[in-house]
Amino acid sequence: MPDVMAFIATYAVAMLGITLGYHRTLAHKALILSPKARLAFAIFGATAAQGPPSFWVAHHRAHHADPDGRRDPHSPRPAEASTRTYGKLRAFLHAHMGWMLKGGVRYDSRLSKDLREDKTVRIVDRNYSLIVILGLAIPALAILPASPAFIAFCKSLYWSGLVRIGAGHQSTWLVNSICHLWGYRNFETRDASRNNFFVAVLTLGEGWHNNHHANPARARHGIKPQELDPTYWVVCLLKLAGLASNVRR
Repeated sequence: MPDVMAFIATYAVAMLGITLGYHRTLAHKALILSPKARLAFAIFGATAAQGPPSFWVAHHRAHHADPDGRRDPHSPRPAEASTRTYGKLRAFLHAHMGWMLKGGVRYDSRLSKDLREDKTVRIVDRNYSLIVILGLAIPALAILPASPAFIAFCKSLYWSGLVRIGAGHQSTWLVNSICHLWGYRNFETRDASRNNFFVAVLTLGEGWHNNHHANPARARHGIKPQELDPTYWVVCLLKLAGLASNVRR
């Protein structure tokens, strides 16, 4: 049970680093965090091991520049249209992770030039590998006083480290795949974005993807009462604490 609880806690922290830090703050500037909060959430995002912030943001901005178009790095639409047999399956696999394995995918650094000039982002970019390692080690080391055994350390490293990173990757990739194939739409956007409750639960509100594509600069993704958005709840708490401002609703 302690390992499961540690997994949930570290998963939530790393996921908030991606959703609130990398995505809503850095990629879309939907809110302004205080310098210390901005650094903290960028570090939390780096522990998810999805790439340095400037790298992650560049790919996400490429997605929004031409959603489901030819220049979208992970749209499922080209793969779905390429064959009538297994079209949906091919589209899902391509958008989920297949796009990363293709040689044509490139990192356009111009899309995150503003972040590379940001002192906070430069710190996390330069120390990204160290942050990932510490994100694996610190939760495992934290349990040693309570259970000073090597097997306990290894179990914590497994659940709070490797399993947590793998689960975080899969959940984030579901936004690229499932949320462009299955779900409902509140807005008629020029792309095929969908809202998906299952993905929203796993990603703390990022699954309301159609809402997001309708207004990418909005910090709030869940706009209906039933569209729960835990990331936005944290934004509201940060605002009450004086750590967030200029929140775009």
